[in-house]
Amino acid sequence: MPVGVTEADAAPGVPEFSEAWHVARTMRALEMLAFSPLSVPQLAAALDSHPRTMRRVLERLTVEGYVERFGGQRWTYRPTMRLVALAAQVLEHSPVARRGRPYIELLHERTRVAAHLTAPSYDKVVCLCHAATGSQDEARRRLEIDVVLPHVLRAARDLTQDLADGERR
Repeated sequence: MPVGVTEADAAPGVPEFSEAWHVARTMRALEMLAFSPLSVPQLAAALDSHPRTMRRVLERLTVEGYVERFGGQRWTYRPTMRLVALAAQVLEHSPVARRGRPYIELLHERTRVAAHLTAPSYDKVVCLCHAATGSQDEARRRLEIDVVLPHVLRAARDLTQDLADGERR
């Protein structure tokens, strides 16, 4: 949405408020809920959306099984495992993962250590495919992905940002 414009300012037929814009807002809501459960007012404020609109979005996502509502006095929403199943299908059919599998298996075969194809995901990485044998390799993989790689990614992002800032000066 344009800066300084709220959903209440939207007029039918204005390109910024097309159906695609509403889909994008729904996806951003799901993305925010993936980080922590939120109430309707919290989510509406974060997305600069009217609470009634956000309530309708969340009610629809609840009916469709993408989020669930919980809590007592103040309802809070969180994503369901249906999103995990959706992500698994995206990963399964990803051209990057599909093309990378033979190379990861070959790397594992030649080095005899766990091999992974990963992609950045916020402050962690997602393993797109891997090849490993034995419990030691699995423990090592978890350490690499959950502890070491997030720090490496943050450092790489910081360096990239510093380089980009330097080029603008």
